[in-house]
Amino acid sequence: MDGSFFIYGNDLLANPLLAASAGQLNVSGGAALFGAGQVVVLQVVDAADDGSFTDATTITGVTVYASHEDYLAATALYTYSGVATVSTDPTAMGDAYLALDLSGLTSPDAGAPVLSDVLVAPGADLTGQSDAITLPHQQDLDEAGLGVADGLFDLNAAELAYQGPSGVQYVIEGTSGDDEMGFDLEPDVDGDRRDSNDAADGSNDDVFRAGAGNDTVFAGHGNDLIDAGHGNDSILAGEDDDTIYGGAGDDTIRADEGNDHIYGGHGNDSIEGFDGTDYIVGGDGDDWMNGDRGSDTMFGGAGNDWMRGSFGNEWMEGGTGNDFIWSGYGDDTIRLENDFGNDTIEMEGIDEVTGDVLDLTAITDDLDVDLTHGLEGWGSISDGTYTATFEDVENLLLGSGNDTVRLGDFSGADAVVGFRLPELNPDGTYRVYDRFDLSAMTDEGGEPLGDGDLRMQMADDGSAMLLFPKAESIVLVGVSPDQLSDPAMLEAMGLPSLAGTVPTSDGVIDGTAGADVIDVDYTGDGDGDRIDAGDGTGGAGPDDDLVEAGGGADQVSAGAGSDTVYGEAGDDTLLGGEGDDVLHGGAGLDSLVAGQGNDTLYGGDDADWLVGGGGYSWLYGGDGNDGFRVGDGDFALGEDGDDWFHIQYDSLAPDVEMTVIGGETGESVGDRLTIIGPATVTYDPVDPEAGMVVWDNGAVLHFSEIETIKRVPCFTSETRILTTRGERPAGQLKVGDLVMTRDDHFQPIRWVGQRRLTRQDQLTAPELRPVFIPAGTLGAGVPQRDLLVSPQHRMLISGPQVALWFGEDEVLVPAIQLTCLDGVVQRAAAPVTYIHLMFDRHQIVLSDGAWSESFQPGDLTLAGMDQAQRDELLALFPEVAVAEGYDAARPTLSSREVRVLFS
Repeated sequence: MDGSFFIYGNDLLANPLLAASAGQLNVSGGAALFGAGQVVVLQVVDAADDGSFTDATTITGVTVYASHEDYLAATALYTYSGVATVSTDPTAMGDAYLALDLSGLTSPDAGAPVLSDVLVAPGADLTGQSDAITLPHQQDLDEAGLGVADGLFDLNAAELAYQGPSGVQYVIEGTSGDDEMGFDLEPDVDGDRRDSNDAADGSNDDVFRAGAGNDTVFAGHGNDLIDAGHGNDSILAGEDDDTIYGGAGDDTIRADEGNDHIYGGHGNDSIEGFDGTDYIVGGDGDDWMNGDRGSDTMFGGAGNDWMRGSFGNEWMEGGTGNDFIWSGYGDDTIRLENDFGNDTIEMEGIDEVTGDVLDLTAITDDLDVDLTHGLEGWGSISDGTYTATFEDVENLLLGSGNDTVRLGDFSGADAVVGFRLPELNPDGTYRVYDRFDLSAMTDEGGEPLGDGDLRMQMADDGSAMLLFPKAESIVLVGVSPDQLSDPAMLEAMGLPSLAGTVPTSDGVIDGTAGADVIDVDYTGDGDGDRIDAGDGTGGAGPDDDLVEAGGGADQVSAGAGSDTVYGEAGDDTLLGGEGDDVLHGGAGLDSLVAGQGNDTLYGGDDADWLVGGGGYSWLYGGDGNDGFRVGDGDFALGEDGDDWFHIQYDSLAPDVEMTVIGGETGESVGDRLTIIGPATVTYDPVDPEAGMVVWDNGAVLHFSEIETIKRVPCFTSETRILTTRGERPAGQLKVGDLVMTRDDHFQPIRWVGQRRLTRQDQLTAPELRPVFIPAGTLGAGVPQRDLLVSPQHRMLISGPQVALWFGEDEVLVPAIQLTCLDGVVQRAAAPVTYIHLMFDRHQIVLSDGAWSESFQPGDLTLAGMDQAQRDELLALFPEVAVAEGYDAARPTLSSREVRVLFS
């Protein structure tokens, strides 16, 4: 049987002779025959009719290419000829392996390695009508951090395509020019096309070979293989688990959903992993890489790369060059190797369990680790040639060289793994490996550290915790306190002698000048005070703690007891926990969240966010434009600035009462209240800024000094939105879908929210009923179909009269104000689902053929969401937690201006 197929290996495994999973391959018993990145092609003849290998199958040649690009250009490095044999049942290996004896093949080329045997674990990946096996060969397996031998391939996730006698390729092929592939389902010259169940196995797992030129590829559904080839290519992989090779050139790759494998290749590539657990290799060049959602593995490779992990527990390595590595949320690991470059590393202390790890274990050079920055988790690493700086690192794994760790005052609570203790020589002296440099540290009197300034206690895991006078502590993970009893050893490590016991608690838990995480695990207080340790002085109980967080963007979880917390300077997050707590934000953009008790929150200076809790909360905004989330029984006072208030409608208890007072000083546009749900608003007949909101469950909000009350604008679920996949109902769209926008072409959806209103909801609050806009009302074919949107959803209006009256080419008009046009009416009460679509900026999108707005946080609509939706939105877009929100895409006409326009 004649034909050809291609197998592309992905991850690398430790020992194929011990684990007989399908698709493994061992070149010459583990020895590296060829270099990293090279491509090996075996010419195979006489495969069985079903494509499997038999005793009659032979290898008639091997061609080696220096790179995947050389393979595409047919530029060979070595060629071998002769006859090699195949056995499906090699001695001592069992029938789990296929043996290829290549010793009969020789090469005339200088430097060509001598070939011996190849072992392949058979499976579905190795069946198919075939006469060529193509394997990208990687030598440096330790690049993946696995520490395994060279020359092994894992082909379990291989994609294959083959050529049979009929000449059908099963490969969607491009040309040498600039191709657009996969967008319109048009077949290539051989009749192959995307998502037509015409892959080699009858599935939608397509293979694209774009060739030379600046190509654009849209792969769609299925576990696709995309080989972009030379040129500056654009690739949108689509759904499922795809494998993408960018090749040479400056490529733009978006993987979309699924667990994808992405190889950027040569050039300055832009790579977006998006959903799924992705494996991304930037390759040579200055690459831009974003793993996005999922726990991704990312390698920058050579060049000055920009890498972001985003969400999930990432494993990242920048490679050589001056890289910027931003790990994002979760427990992330960033690994450096020798010659790491002048890197900038930023890790975030959000959504963590064990904390972020900076892994230096692969570095054999002697390092200088500088933690004297003064902010917890900040520092730098230098090998004498390169310097990498880092932020928000909780765990530091030292390398195998003789490292020096420099500590400074107020640098917080650190942990070091792999610190090698001195070894005792026969003459009683110590041989020193890793050591500390305390020259930047002082005692409480400002003098250099001396004997008696070091204290030690046992950390929770039994390791030694070293405590210094000015809010600095360090845990030597894996080193017990008993191992540090010899003063001569401490001196060899660069440490002063021990004072003995931890000093007496002063009852105040002090943070540092940096970004501290102060909770029950915090040990950075120089006097040994801890949260909920029975040493509190903030109130009457032993767990009534007093916390002074200090400078920096601190996160404080006060825990049990009636605590008093001062965030002080910086953008702090303060969580009350149990008990009747008092939280002071201080200066900065703070977030204060009440707990289960009757808490009191003071925002202080600047624009703060205050959230009521499970008890009765008193919320005071202070200076700045503050945001409030008001719950059962809460009292909220905005005080100075343009404040905005949201009601936790979904969790309101029946007949509960709340009070909101906006405040009248320091205002520009006034205070605003956003509500949603089956509620009736009644204004005070004497005071137009005061009144009462009553929900259908009897919950009541009393408000005063409120200048504006707003509702939520949005699409209905059946509104059809134009995407790269055609027009799709808004209710079926999801994060990541590419939507046509008027200003920025196709843009990805960053967040989707929805709210379902029953008929009773709308009878109780008739102003929430949707607006019906008949087809053709706004122009010829605009909209194309009858359109149904929420009353405050703004439609785009343009034309000569707009420019004449308002000096703008295009403006936005709320749908409810279009009822002055023939046929536009507010529909009778009936069940409806409203959909919010949000992008990186306020956009104008095509909905049922009419241009209208996307969700804009500046509309203060956050109260129309449940807590999970709001938390997700603020995690993605923290900037919406300020009153200004996002800038509007177009100006909005007032009701008076609308009447002028359509008169």
